Amino acid sequence: MKCKIAYFALLATVLDARSVFVLGSGRLFFDKQKTVHAELLYQGSGQMSGHWEVTRPGQSQAEEIQRFDLFLPPSGKTTVNGPEWSRLPQDPQGAYAIRLQIDHVVDKGGPQEIRIAGAVPVLRYWAGKEPSLTLTAPEDGAAVDPSAAELRFETGANALYRLEITDPLEHPVLRVLLPAGATSYRLPSWMAEKLGNARGMNWRLTAVTQTGEVESATTWWSLFLKKE
Repeated sequence: MKCKIAYFALLATVLDARSVFVLGSGRLFFDKQKTVHAELLYQGSGQMSGHWEVTRPGQSQAEEIQRFDLFLPPSGKTTVNGPEWSRLPQDPQGAYAIRLQIDHVVDKGGPQEIRIAGAVPVLRYWAGKEPSLTLTAPEDGAAVDPSAAELRFETGANALYRLEITDPLEHPVLRVLLPAGATSYRLPSWMAEKLGNARGMNWRLTAVTQTGEVESATTWWSLFLKKE
């Protein structure tokens, strides 16, 4: 199981004659026992209600797996305990997305309900045998026709990948972001002209975080485009 820490910035403010409540930054993470948690930073206090939900591989509709209702003291920081690993769906095999949904916050100073609208972070996990990050075709050093130049590979459990292409002198030529599950990329028609007379290129695949940091990468493979 490979898991990531998800960060977000969410700001919701309600002003009236009695109260101000601000929900600021936070993060979602797995602990060592594979239990999900959300660490929230805020200003004010109140009763917060919401739920955890999971989206299965290949689906867009999320399913609720656990609710929460807790008091936020005026300390400005709290941790929302989420579902244990045994409660998370793990069939079929693939990449799952966990979200924390905050339904409402009732401020301690009055009955007013605070609606929170914003992008909640996604925490991902992989169920089943984790695939490796591998280049598969064309083989290293191969020469191919430009019209049929397609790079093939296997992605791992990360949510995002970057395909990098350089010329023989390692000057960047192309960078493309790819989602989890991507298996191929067809080179654009202008690639041969961009590479010039050498018609050679190097390529690799990197797994990146949501903030753009590289977590792992394949070795560089070379490829030559035949002259038409």
